[in-house]
Amino acid sequence: MSEEVKENEEQKPGAPVTPVETDPTDKPEQPQDTAGGTPAIPERPTDTTDKPKSVEPREIVTHQCGAGMDEAIKILVLDEPGPGNACHEYAIGLEDSDVKETIIRFQKGAVAEAGPNGISIESILAVAIHRLEGFQSGPYPCAENAAALDHLQRALRNLQKRTIERATRNAEEHSTK
Repeated sequence: MSEEVKENEEQKPGAPVTPVETDPTDKPEQPQDTAGGTPAIPERPTDTTDKPKSVEPREIVTHQCGAGMDEAIKILVLDEPGPGNACHEYAIGLEDSDVKETIIRFQKGAVAEAGPNGISIESILAVAIHRLEGFQSGPYPCAENAAALDHLQRALRNLQKRTIERATRNAEEHSTK
């Protein structure tokens, strides 16, 4: 096993999150789409399997560095950790903007047991890699983007390696280590 994978396994999963303060008596107001008057955030499907109650969204702020547009981007965790101790549902959007939030739903449970029901971390990494490759092939390539691209590609390879190893021992079909 590579040292990078061992190093990552020693770290606790998940990023620090900050609770979003809300008044429990107030029903959150849905942002309205200016064109059609429909809610900008789609209703989440009801999952009756292991969600006995709704949870308060928690904000992730680890993307913010204090010098750029990232402070205007709000990331919310919308569910509690599942069987593997990871959350599955997030909302990302711009604060004080007409731009709709994007809901990201990750796969919850093994595909053989739960069926395909969300995207993978690998798919998000592939999008980020594609975008950085575009920047690097454009008129303003830089060392920082090159380093970020390298790290994302390594992350993707490590996750793919894990998937292949799990598939080899049939662990990918079931919620096992």
